[in-house]
Amino acid sequence: MTQACLTARQSLSLIEAAYHEARRHQWIESQKHQRDLGDTAFRDWYRCFWWSFLRHRHIEHLMGECQWAEFEAATFGRLHGLLDMFGDLAEEIIEQYRTGSENLDIINWGLRRHQDMEQVYECLVQINMNDARIHPALS
Repeated sequence: MTQACLTARQSLSLIEAAYHEARRHQWIESQKHQRDLGDTAFRDWYRCFWWSFLRHRHIEHLMGECQWAEFEAATFGRLHGLLDMFGDLAEEIIEQYRTGSENLDIINWGLRRHQDMEQVYECLVQINMNDARIHPALS
């Protein structure tokens, strides 16, 4: 859970949180190189970390840990019901999503492991990875 979530009582902005992470990355990289790397390091964070950052924030939102304004309010905490319904299967699918697997990767995993594919599909529908495909607005 992000530090901002621990103190916030309302929805947080992904864009604002990402901006602060990118600026932090810029500062750290500039310190390492003993010169200001400017927008190069800033854009490097977006290139290297944006998608992973989104995925982790999406899971926080779906688990009800932190509400992010860019995700639908109705999906906040949605995964609790999924975990109650499908238990270990849902946990495994959420973990695969967290570590970068895409829908097809998870479907192929389910087929290889002879999982109940209706349950796998329902988990994927509830997670809805496409909600976390937000492109950064870099200016």
